[in-house]
Amino acid sequence: MTSASIDQFISEVQVARSGVVSTREGGRTLLKLGPVNLPEGCIPNTTEALVILDPTQAQPRLVVKDKPKTPRGIDPRNVNPETVGGEGWYGFSYRVPWDETRHTAEQFIESALARFAKNE
Repeated sequence: MTSASIDQFISEVQVARSGVVSTREGGRTLLKLGPVNLPEGCIPNTTEALVILDPTQAQPRLVVKDKPKTPRGIDPRNVNPETVGGEGWYGFSYRVPWDETRHTAEQFIESALARFAKNE
């Protein structure tokens, strides 16, 4: 991600969502989104989320505070605990098509969260 695309991402998120908290960790920017809605049927149905914007990576990463269960009530595959910004989060594998010149921040966030709708 370029510095300009990171700035644009931050701006879009701050306009679209209230209560976003932005911090820096090394060269990364962390955007704490507060509660986000998970796909229908997931347990819990909301959780906190954090977007990691790293200029050395091709796209943002999204991690969640609570490990959700899929609509079928099972643990999703490839969800692993990690520490980011001194807090515990769950990172997960997902493929979100991302082109910083075409896609919006909200498209990225919603696409990443939609990963939990998969009944694996």
